[in-house]
Amino acid sequence: MIRLLLYLIVILLAIPDVSWGQEYVVGSISGPQGKLIGANVFWKSSNKGSISNEVGNFKIKFNGPDSLCFRYIGYKSICVWVPKPSTVNIKLKESAITTDEVVITGAKSDLTRGTQMSTQTMSLQQIEELPSFLGEVDILKSIQLLPGVQSAGEGNSGFYVRGGGPDQNLILLDKAPVYNASHLLGLFSIFNHQAIGDPTLIKGGMPARFGNRLASVLEIPTKNGNFNKHEFGGGIGLVASRLYASGPILKDKVSYLITGRRTYIDALAAPFIPDDSQAKGSAYYFYDLNAQISAKLSDNDQVKVGFYLGDDVFKFLNKGSDISLRIPWGNLVLQGIYNRKFSNKLNADFYAYYDQYQFALQSQFDQFVIGVSSEINDYSLGSDWTFLPNSNHLVKFGVQLSRNKYLPSFAEASSGETDFDTGEKNYLHSNQYAAYIQDEWIISPIFTVNIGLRYSLFQHLGPYIRYDQRGENELPIIRRFGKGYIIKTYDGLEPRLAAKYSLTENSALKASFTQNYQYLHLASISPVSLPTDIWIPSTSRIKPQNGQQYALGYFHELSAIQSQFSIETYYKSMKNLVEYKDNVNPEDNLNDNVDNQLIQGKGYSYGVEFYFKKKAGKFNGWIGYTWSRTRRIFEELNEGRSFPAKYDRTHDLSLAATYQASKKWTFGANFVFGTGNAISLPTTRYFSFLDGRVLGVYKDRNSFRMPNYHRFDISATLRPKKNENRKYQSWWVFSLYNVYSRQNPYFLYFDAEGTLGSNDLKLTAKQVSLFPILPSVTWNFAF
Repeated sequence: MIRLLLYLIVILLAIPDVSWGQEYVVGSISGPQGKLIGANVFWKSSNKGSISNEVGNFKIKFNGPDSLCFRYIGYKSICVWVPKPSTVNIKLKESAITTDEVVITGAKSDLTRGTQMSTQTMSLQQIEELPSFLGEVDILKSIQLLPGVQSAGEGNSGFYVRGGGPDQNLILLDKAPVYNASHLLGLFSIFNHQAIGDPTLIKGGMPARFGNRLASVLEIPTKNGNFNKHEFGGGIGLVASRLYASGPILKDKVSYLITGRRTYIDALAAPFIPDDSQAKGSAYYFYDLNAQISAKLSDNDQVKVGFYLGDDVFKFLNKGSDISLRIPWGNLVLQGIYNRKFSNKLNADFYAYYDQYQFALQSQFDQFVIGVSSEINDYSLGSDWTFLPNSNHLVKFGVQLSRNKYLPSFAEASSGETDFDTGEKNYLHSNQYAAYIQDEWIISPIFTVNIGLRYSLFQHLGPYIRYDQRGENELPIIRRFGKGYIIKTYDGLEPRLAAKYSLTENSALKASFTQNYQYLHLASISPVSLPTDIWIPSTSRIKPQNGQQYALGYFHELSAIQSQFSIETYYKSMKNLVEYKDNVNPEDNLNDNVDNQLIQGKGYSYGVEFYFKKKAGKFNGWIGYTWSRTRRIFEELNEGRSFPAKYDRTHDLSLAATYQASKKWTFGANFVFGTGNAISLPTTRYFSFLDGRVLGVYKDRNSFRMPNYHRFDISATLRPKKNENRKYQSWWVFSLYNVYSRQNPYFLYFDAEGTLGSNDLKLTAKQVSLFPILPSVTWNFAF
């Protein structure tokens, strides 16, 4: 594979530079916190422009002599005179907090400029002005407002993309993946918006540099600290408070950024629980902490070292029955990234990270104690290279090596001084290797392709204990594999292809094909994503997931009204998806392997997405609509017939908007509507004298629908008049969640009325809803 990559690089180096008669201005854009991604670059006279790429570089056709302007939200815009094709390196300065109208003109976005499709980058500034749940800005809930993305449930920050499961989303904090991105059982995400930059979601046409997921990539960059001045700020809301600090350690050389957030639900509730209450001492809280040091070693060398720690802790006490329960879970991420600019044509990132996710449940009843735990440890090294051999090629290539250690689930129990035999901790060890290369090739002024190839290899390694189950009353055959023994190997090639055909200067057709392998699975019994879900890698019995996606779209820039429109259609097929067998519980795997409880099947999804976005002006926002179908097929389920996935949603509509009414007031609103989730309900009920209980007769799996989901939220941001002589600033955010108090379904259950003996037993399906109208207020400050 390495030899193949070298051959491809040599071929690309030999490609001649065909500039189609055009000369260019090239350069870089940065700010006090480092490179600026997605900054707008445009000629003042014609408004024709470009944007900076992921390393802060830009290239624009020479249109001069003319003034070349640079603009980025939150920074002071500037224009420089460019008399001839040349290199221009720009450093923008941050602007003070302002409520002046934000107008972005002349910036032709990647919507029609590049081959990338099915991709949206969301402005963090706009996310902060949209209504938020209980005052907590949440990028994962904002992602759910995009077409092709469905929410995991009422108030939940989990999401599903184009028919894929929650495990098929690659969520990256810089370079490191995050396995559980939620606090409070999914009601909040773990990402403090004061620590991150603009998030980017890729739903299709996944570039070759990403792998090990089938559905999507969510890139969440962390901010660098300010290299020039110290900044402090935070916010106080109804359920949580946050603080941040940023500034130079060595001016223009080394900076720091520290952010922290913690809920005080436990502290607020404690005074209202009587001392004689059986639940006295019960509590819940979560916290997260981000810290980062960034250093500019030279004009060509930059380093940043980042740290994230976040935990949820739930404690329940019942003094009257001697019952106690403690459930902690959380993430730890340590990573370092070294960026080296070898020349104007070659740039590289070298990175290393350690990623850990842990879940535990510890319960006690009298002297009986039981504990359940799961764990993921991920150690990775890698490098990503960017090479511009000429003006018509942008080549990216890289490698990654990972060492993983999983504990899907482990139970232990004791009573007094007696420990029960629940077996050994049976870790699953694996190695993963990946190499990729891709080339964005401008074949002609109207036709561009992105050709990519990724190779991935997975090894399941010892030490490991394999339980081969036999008959119901027979003991299993136990096989032990030694440390480093290669139990099973999987590998595969993952071709990627994307193409763009320009119809006019402002419109284009795009198409893409991706093939992906995923060596990690998430097994869940619950209808919503919970920390108790089990992560398990591929084994000798669980094959890796693989999928193919085809997408076609039309994209149009409406320059006159500073808007954009797109329509995309897609078809996705998936194999080796995972489900639990019928009548199986995760706790059944004592002296057994988790994969003995799982089955594999296939699925497919197809749909059409419409997206309209107004990018600038006092009134801006977007409308997204998706029509889709998602089906699953398992031989052992539903008699082998296809059935809707639980998150299949035929219609999904989202509207999000912000309006700057004055220099003080900005209003936000969003409305969502979605077809009800698919569920399984019994068609009839009968009393079993053998079991002594009422049993149900079920039709096809997931053949019923919950009521349709819809909700309307509003917000208002008040920024007092700015005082240029005062460094201290503060502002208020007010919001109403679920304005008309829609009783949206969270789950359904059956309630029995009457008695069987009197022959008037009646079973009625009832709905549980979580949130009525919820007001919130948050006070923010900065100095």
